[in-house]
Amino acid sequence: MHDHVNSYIEVIDQTKEALDEAINTHIYDAQSGEVPPADCSFLKLRNKVALTADLARRLGAFTHLEMEAALCIWEWINDVTLSDTDQKIDVWATYREGVGSMELRSASSNIYAGWLLKVYDICQTAGEPFDCMSYDWDVVPLIMEHCLHDGHPAASGDTLPDPRATAITVLAKIAKQRWYEDARKAAKHHWSYEELVDDFEEVIEKARLDGEMPEKVILEIGEQYDLDSPDPISAAARPPMFLMFKPSDYLLPEQA
Repeated sequence: MHDHVNSYIEVIDQTKEALDEAINTHIYDAQSGEVPPADCSFLKLRNKVALTADLARRLGAFTHLEMEAALCIWEWINDVTLSDTDQKIDVWATYREGVGSMELRSASSNIYAGWLLKVYDICQTAGEPFDCMSYDWDVVPLIMEHCLHDGHPAASGDTLPDPRATAITVLAKIAKQRWYEDARKAAKHHWSYEELVDDFEEVIEKARLDGEMPEKVILEIGEQYDLDSPDPISAAARPPMFLMFKPSDYLLPEQA
């Protein structure tokens, strides 16, 4: 627990002790068995202070990164459980209906935040996989989509997926997304036909898994089917396009 949190809790505890002494010594005689009534304002204040100390202890157990992750996770949970758009994930919506919002909100910090950060840290060992990605809008949803046990949201720490296995899955998904992003860009650049990627889905996916570079694959397909280039110079003779990502960004985790 951080020093500033400990100091805060210490002050609260001292306040509670002072209130106890005031209630038992100066207001009601504890030795005579006199008990303060439930509506005693000092007693109410004392109990509020005690609850504050307990809350501070529980909050102090989390780092600022865990709290940030928990807030982003709760935001994502709301997006996938309360929305009527394509963001909605049925298994999470059903789970929320079953356990309730309070339980799920608590799980954001008590169960999911620490796990998500473990996955995040493992992914980071692969370089900068989350470069140009928003933490709350992209990274957290990408990881949380895999927080499942037997097809259902993990309900406890014991049912959380293995962080390393999850990280490998996340990295593979990012690599695929980046490869296809540059493939579409190449198709538009060389042939003015971005949908080429969809028309030859199986061929292109096989090429990706074989480790081919997206621009090379797109050029070969266009030339094979004699597509028209928007430039008088043949597509093959044109200088390479600027790619968003490095070749290493396309690699699957086991290839890196």
